[in-house]
Amino acid sequence: MQKIIKSIIVFLFLFSVAKARSHSSYDHNKVVLYADIATFGIWSSTLVNVEVLLASSHSDNLRLYAKVATGSVSFIPFLSSNQSVDEIKTKVGALTLLTGQGNHHFDASGGVFKGRTSILPFLDLGYRYQRPEGGFVFRGKAGALGIGIGIGCSF
Repeated sequence: MQKIIKSIIVFLFLFSVAKARSHSSYDHNKVVLYADIATFGIWSSTLVNVEVLLASSHSDNLRLYAKVATGSVSFIPFLSSNQSVDEIKTKVGALTLLTGQGNHHFDASGGVFKGRTSILPFLDLGYRYQRPEGGFVFRGKAGALGIGIGIGCSF
C-alpha cells in the first residue's frame, strides 16, 4: 500500500512539473511518464513507463522514443489447487514509434520484458492522445501483455 501511495505522490509531482513546463517554448515532448494496466484473460499487467525522445522527423510526423518500465504481471490460477495469484515483478526495455500530427497518434512499441527467469519479446500497437505542447497523455493498446489503457503526462 505504501508503494502505491508513493507512486501516486511521485506521479502527481511530475504531472505538476509537466503542467508548469507545458507553457514554455518546447517543440517536442522530450519525456513521457504514464502508468498502464492491461489484461489478457488469465493474466494482467500493471506498469509504470518512462519514455525519452530519441529522434523526430523534420515534419514532426514521426517520433522515436526509448522506453523503460517496471511493474508486475499477475497470473490467475484456474486449474490449480493453489488459488493464490502468482505475481511476477517485471522490467521492460523498448522503442516506441509515434506517427501522426496534432494530438492523435498511432503508437507502436516493441522490445523485451524480463520475467523471473526469461526475457521475452513483445509488441504493442495502439492509439495515443498526446498534445504537442505537453500535458495529459492517454494510451489505448493491444499486444503481448494484453489489452489495456494508460494515463500520464508529457513534458
